[in-house]
Amino acid sequence: MADMLAETVLGWVQEDALPLALGHRPPPLLPSLREMPPSTPPDWQPGSSNRAVVISGMHRSGTSVLANLLQAMGISVGSRLMEATEFNAKGYFEDLDFQELHESIIDASHHGFLHRDLEGRHLQITAAHKDRAKGLADRRQDLSLWGWKDPRTSLFLDMWDEVLTGAVYVFIYRDPAQVVHSLRRREDPELMVNLPGASLLDPLLRKLGVDRFRTQRAVEMWTYYNRRIVQFARTNPERCLLINVANLMDSFAAMTRCMQEQWRLPVREIDPSQVFDQSLMQGRGPEDLRRVCAAKPEVGALFTELESLSISTS
Repeated sequence: MADMLAETVLGWVQEDALPLALGHRPPPLLPSLREMPPSTPPDWQPGSSNRAVVISGMHRSGTSVLANLLQAMGISVGSRLMEATEFNAKGYFEDLDFQELHESIIDASHHGFLHRDLEGRHLQITAAHKDRAKGLADRRQDLSLWGWKDPRTSLFLDMWDEVLTGAVYVFIYRDPAQVVHSLRRREDPELMVNLPGASLLDPLLRKLGVDRFRTQRAVEMWTYYNRRIVQFARTNPERCLLINVANLMDSFAAMTRCMQEQWRLPVREIDPSQVFDQSLMQGRGPEDLRRVCAAKPEVGALFTELESLSISTS
């Protein structure tokens, strides 16, 4: 009986991998950059009066650490922030005003918070949503230097670039196996197979070496978010910084110089080691997850592209 249960749950967990096993490739999450129509960036001058710094990246990639550092440098990241939890003991530094706007659009489009857009559906951004976004920005115009952090912002970059004038963007990314491992540890409900009485079944399933986590879906989400970032950064290179969280300490001085000299932002120089413990973001991720990621060539190619766009550590 236990073996039958394990096989059934394992089938549900791996359902996303079934088309691959049958030799069918899923449709691309986004068109390739070469297929995207060119866009004209808004008028922008370094040091302009609108000094919004947008902070984003895939969930569990270090966005909270980055926002904490930028706040220490003098960027106001909000006053109504998400509370700390066991997974982010120092806090998320996530402005709930922006998070709630993003979630309202996602909910209206009938997507979960991870936005698994593999069936041709799109986020429905209405004029009312854009007005609400503009209102959030307008209420912060009295601040000399402000921004916000929300991983979901990666799904709305074009909307925000239309609403804001002169915004700059700092993105952070992380090894896919490490991100998936962190999501698995957190047991996000939308990435778990939903079973009646799951709390009673989990101990048995773990003994059998089976968990309810949808690994393939998590890998797809890492790919989706980071493709959006790459697309935007390719179009707006002068206003984007990309940082590998594994190199955050080594890249910090170069990031600071870019913000001060190229973007002419009045940020303070700080010692990042007083805010951030680099060892927390080190490691390669579990071997089973590394094998899953390595089996998808598009994941490796995307990580290589992120690395090519990343700020120099010199």
